[in-house]
Amino acid sequence: MQPDVAVRDRVRVESVPDELIASITDTATVGTVGSVVQAAFATLGEAIGAARAFGDGPPGLIVSELRDADMTLEIFMPVSHAFVAPAGVTVRTLEGGPVATVLHEGPYDEVGRAYRILTAWMADQRRVSTRPPRERYLNDPHTGAVPRTRIEFPIA
Repeated sequence: MQPDVAVRDRVRVESVPDELIASITDTATVGTVGSVVQAAFATLGEAIGAARAFGDGPPGLIVSELRDADMTLEIFMPVSHAFVAPAGVTVRTLEGGPVATVLHEGPYDEVGRAYRILTAWMADQRRVSTRPPRERYLNDPHTGAVPRTRIEFPIA
């Protein structure tokens, strides 16, 4: 299904700064992604809290690889400073730069529509992604709010 052309107007090109993050890399399927992400956020929260390193900005994930039914994810949270991380947690700089971005408001299982909008926009504009796309979770749906997810495709 081709995304509505008018919806592509919601795509913005912005520059995002480099960001220090703590992350966990794991694999998931469409059926397990929610529980994998929740477990990673819990582990990251404990590690970052112990280091008193909570940073500003929304948490997120990077889909670094898709294989049939499996995907490799890097789940991350911003941190205020580098710290000695426990096993399984990495502290690194997430490279900034120009991104094509769109906001998805709605259930996480419908976020694919935002990816299709961005992919169609990039084809229209003859742009290519330079690194894997990122999802940023702008609010906590456990509060009853409608989930707001910012999708970013790093571009040249």
